Amino acid sequence: MTNLGDVSKLFKIFDHGIIKYPKVRTKVDNHTVCLHLAGEKSKFSGSIQVTDGGQFPNGEWYGRIKRNGDFVASRSCPSYVDDFLKDLAEDPLKIAHRHGQRIGECLFCGLLLTSEFSVLAGYGPVCAKNFGFPWGMGE
Repeated sequence: MTNLGDVSKLFKIFDHGIIKYPKVRTKVDNHTVCLHLAGEKSKFSGSIQVTDGGQFPNGEWYGRIKRNGDFVASRSCPSYVDDFLKDLAEDPLKIAHRHGQRIGECLFCGLLLTSEFSVLAGYGPVCAKNFGFPWGMGE
């Protein structure tokens, strides 16, 4: 188990409430990492599940993030996931910015970013509104 520190910024993304099933998707060392909130029927409801984005039963489960900051990793969790999660918990918008620059897709919905400002931010105006992120020039 690893403690990621203060995960309140990360949980704020998932707790915003406008989107029913929010996700964070990115590539880390050329591997997909996907985060989503465990549903009400889950044994670990309210925790953030970390996977490779694959569908059950073929997907790989890397672990879960508890609200206290603990990341409970699976035995098969690659080491790069820990480092990525620490960076994401510290500053999700910085990671969104890097993702947009590197991949050209929204970190949250996966759509292609078409404007220069969206690429710089790492998300578009719709996700900014849906997740409560700053949007507009000078932000």
